[in-house]
Amino acid sequence: MARTPTTTTGLTDMKAKSLLYLISAGVVLVFSCKDLQPVYEADYIGAASREFVVEAVNGKLSFEFYSNRPGHIRMLTGDSWARCDASSFNGNGILSVEYDDNFSFPRSAAIEFALDDFEWRDTVLVKQKGLVEEVFVPASTGVIVYNGKGDTEISVEMNIDPSRVITAVRYGTADTDWVTGVEASDGKIIIHTEDNAGETTRNAVLTAGFVNGWAETVMFDINLIQATSGNLLGKALSYSELAQIASDEGTNLDGNYVLEGYIVSDASTANLSDNPRLTSISIDYSSTMKTAYLESIDGSAGIMLRTASEADNVFVPNSRIQLLLNGAVAYSFHDPERTVLEGVTASMMAVSNLVSETEIPVKKRHIGDLTDADIYTLVTLTDVEIPVRKGGLTPVHDGYTNSCGSHRISKFPVLLRCKDGESIYMLTNTTCPYRRDGTRPGDGSGTVKGIIVHELYRPFREGDSEYEELCGNFSRYQIRHQHQEDIALARDFNDGFSGIIAEWRYMSNGAESSGWMPATKGAGLLNHTAEKLNSLFQTNMYNFQEFSYLGPCGTGQSFFGDHKGNENGLGIYLDDGTDYSAGDAAINKDGKGGGTSKRGYAWAQDYWWDDQSGTPYAWLVRFSTKGVETDCLSLQVALLNMSQSGYTPLNWKIEYSTDNSSWTLLDYFTVPDLVLWNLTLDSQCGGAKQMDFPLPLSLLDQENVYVRMCPSDNVASDTREYANATIKYADGRRNVMNYLAIRYNK
Repeated sequence: MARTPTTTTGLTDMKAKSLLYLISAGVVLVFSCKDLQPVYEADYIGAASREFVVEAVNGKLSFEFYSNRPGHIRMLTGDSWARCDASSFNGNGILSVEYDDNFSFPRSAAIEFALDDFEWRDTVLVKQKGLVEEVFVPASTGVIVYNGKGDTEISVEMNIDPSRVITAVRYGTADTDWVTGVEASDGKIIIHTEDNAGETTRNAVLTAGFVNGWAETVMFDINLIQATSGNLLGKALSYSELAQIASDEGTNLDGNYVLEGYIVSDASTANLSDNPRLTSISIDYSSTMKTAYLESIDGSAGIMLRTASEADNVFVPNSRIQLLLNGAVAYSFHDPERTVLEGVTASMMAVSNLVSETEIPVKKRHIGDLTDADIYTLVTLTDVEIPVRKGGLTPVHDGYTNSCGSHRISKFPVLLRCKDGESIYMLTNTTCPYRRDGTRPGDGSGTVKGIIVHELYRPFREGDSEYEELCGNFSRYQIRHQHQEDIALARDFNDGFSGIIAEWRYMSNGAESSGWMPATKGAGLLNHTAEKLNSLFQTNMYNFQEFSYLGPCGTGQSFFGDHKGNENGLGIYLDDGTDYSAGDAAINKDGKGGGTSKRGYAWAQDYWWDDQSGTPYAWLVRFSTKGVETDCLSLQVALLNMSQSGYTPLNWKIEYSTDNSSWTLLDYFTVPDLVLWNLTLDSQCGGAKQMDFPLPLSLLDQENVYVRMCPSDNVASDTREYANATIKYADGRRNVMNYLAIRYNK
């Protein structure tokens, strides 16, 4: 009769707990029906965790350990301040460790569990916090090594013993071994080098650091640049000289050139540059992390730095650097004129020193005063406002962004308007950590500081090119904020330069309203010109969802956690201080930033083209300018085609009249289609396009002013490609408006 093999229930339990376990190499005999098969019980040893962290104040730690054989316990390190309550075991058990107060640096104790009759063991670390933090921070990440000046010293803020400092050197050029020695003493590292007899600089990277009390290695890279025999780093280039060297196809920089300036960007905000779409469902989020902006010492010019990898973007904000250009590629771009330096590596940074933020020049500009020389520099735009008074920095359908585990939308432009009547777009990436954190940017006016850039945005198809990759040239300049506090706008609308003649922030009279819709602030009426349609058709606007929810929002899949439900509303605060959308459960119910309600956060219409007459229908607004005195009159509107099947109008025009009969053309514009899940096109947009239109001052002192917005032709998209179809009516092929205002300067 065959024996029943021994089972190892304890080992199975350990697997379930993800414990460290060890299996013995048992002897197995091949058996026939007459043979026995001895199966030895698996041996195991381990603890519930490989490490534990305790406070600096004395106490006791207890944890489970597991074994099915006898063994012993011993302190490998830390026995001067920690004590175990057992030195042996005969199976599973609980070990208690008492530890003393720690008035110094963090420290760790290593406890070994070992079997008595087999060479198997496991080690557990007890990490104790300390009242004093270990400090080792070099004063500079770039050091110039000169010839004929003796040893080179690097200042280091440190409170550890110099004997704990470890160093290593790696070389970035063909010349190696020119660093002959490195030693540490109190507050500094001393570098011994050979002379450089050549005519080119030599590069090396010094890695310096220490192993902390928790057995973790803390290291810093310090770029070493050794000057030539004449103590030269290279030819100092001005920004204009670099622009002349750069070319459309790219100029390889192979000489000893040095460029100096201030780093005015901050990679931690992940809002430095566009993150391009790789496919219809993927985005290259590394792009913004490989971007930095270098501004000249006098602030007159700037360039974009594109690093070879994310790890090469070692540029620290508010630092003055010297950059070696050998090995980089200089590109020139036109209309507007700008220079980009590609292939920058960490070893090219010769010198980097932190400076006071006040030392860096920040130009102050009105939007209309911007020139190409301001591109890639830090600029404060003065006397500006965010005129679409609802939502946050990215009022988009977040079901298509990284906050919900999707990757169709990488950035969004929000409109900024200047007191002088000019406008610009402020760009925010979906990777920006504060882009939708529930904060209302402010309804009043103030300043916005950031990097002036020129980028394309294909959903905004103004200034289209015959080349698809160049479409979306929607404005000459945009601005990228680097910190939330860069957007310094007054919270209260009354603390601003704008006055309101008429404003619509939500659908004030509910669903399927008949007649004109009154303004939610000021005096004015809004309608749709399809009132003469067959009575079977919906003749006026109806309420619809929008995506101006302040946030935060997300489904917990990446970036922004799990935020479902109404936490902060739409940011619509009425004149009496009431939060219009407070308590409405329809807002953000799925964590995607949208909301539907009979309160009507946006309004829509499906009828936009009369096929029989070949003429469009229009959004029509009526208001009065009687008694208004101003030097600036304007209209702001936000529109989006929100059809799942396409065939909605892409090309539009805006016209004005004082008699609702004879019309004068003001401008042409485009309205994008909503992002679609199944086939996402570059031309599709995640939120309503915000636009600003200056109105002529001849419209002042009029009892009635009419403005209409309507398709300029019947071109549409069938969702498979851009502008390949014509407008076709069907229920749900809607154009949606979520904001309209007539403003004047007070």
